[in-house]
Amino acid sequence: MDSPPDPIAHRGRILLVGHGRMGSSLVAGWRRAWPMAQVSVVTRAGSGPPEGQWLAFDEAARLSDFDAIVLAVKPADAAEALAELSQFEGARLLVSVAAGLSLAQLETACPSGWRCVRAMTSLAIALGAGAAVAAARDLGDEDRRLCERLLPAPGGVVWIEETEMDAATALMGSGPAYFFRLAETLLQAGEALGLEPRMAAHLVRATLAGSGALAAANGQSLVQLKAAVASPGGTTAAALEVLDCNDALARLVARAAEAATRRGAELRSAGPVNIPG
Repeated sequence: MDSPPDPIAHRGRILLVGHGRMGSSLVAGWRRAWPMAQVSVVTRAGSGPPEGQWLAFDEAARLSDFDAIVLAVKPADAAEALAELSQFEGARLLVSVAAGLSLAQLETACPSGWRCVRAMTSLAIALGAGAAVAAARDLGDEDRRLCERLLPAPGGVVWIEETEMDAATALMGSGPAYFFRLAETLLQAGEALGLEPRMAAHLVRATLAGSGALAAANGQSLVQLKAAVASPGGTTAAALEVLDCNDALARLVARAAEAATRRGAELRSAGPVNIPG
C-alpha cells in the first residue's frame, strides 16, 4: 500500500532575508535537496539567487503565500531587517540563522502570532554536508518538519535547548574554520619540510576531505579512527606525542571553543541596535 503524500514536500514558498555566504549556501542546499522550493529574496546586496525572485521588503510584505521566512543577515543588519518584517501581516514561521539573536528578541520584534525558530548550520549545507541545530518554543510537528526541510543537513536537524545554542555554534557553525586553520598550518609544515607549495596544498586538501569522508562513513568513534591511523611506534604516533604533550592541543582547542561561545553570548546580550517592539 502506498504511503500518503507528504504535504511538506509540496510546500516550499520561501522568503530568504539576506543573501550573503550563509544565505547563498542555504539556497544551494535547497536547490540540491528540495528542487520544488520557490525562493524569493530580499537583501541590501545587488542581485538575487539563481532561478529566484528578487523582491523589495514592501513587495514581499504584500504577499501572503510564503510558507516560511528565513532570516540570514549579518548582526549589523538585524535591526533593519526585523523592523521591515514587522510590517508583515498574518501568522508566519520565521527561522533565523542570524548570529546574536535570541528567541526572546525575535519574538519581541516579530508581529503577534509568529512562530520563531533560532537555528544554526554551516556553509557545508550548500553541498549537502555538515550539521544543523535548532531551538524553539511550542513548535508544532508540521513546523518542525518544515524547519528540517529548510536546514537540509545529512543527519537532519538536532533540536536542542536554546541555552545550548552558543556552544553548538562554537563547535558546528565555527568548526569548519578550525579544521581549515589546522590544515593551513599542516600546509605550512609541509612546505617547511621541502614539499613544493602546490603539491603540499593538494595533499592537505585531499587529506582533509578524506578524513571527513572516513568520519562520516565509518561507525567507529573518533578515538577508534585515530587509533586506526596511528600504528604503535610509527610515524603518526610520533606526531601525536608532540600534539598531546602537556595536553597543549586539547587546552588550546578548549580555549578557542570557549572564546567562540563567549562571543555568541556577547552578541546576544548586546542585541541588534534599536530593535523594534
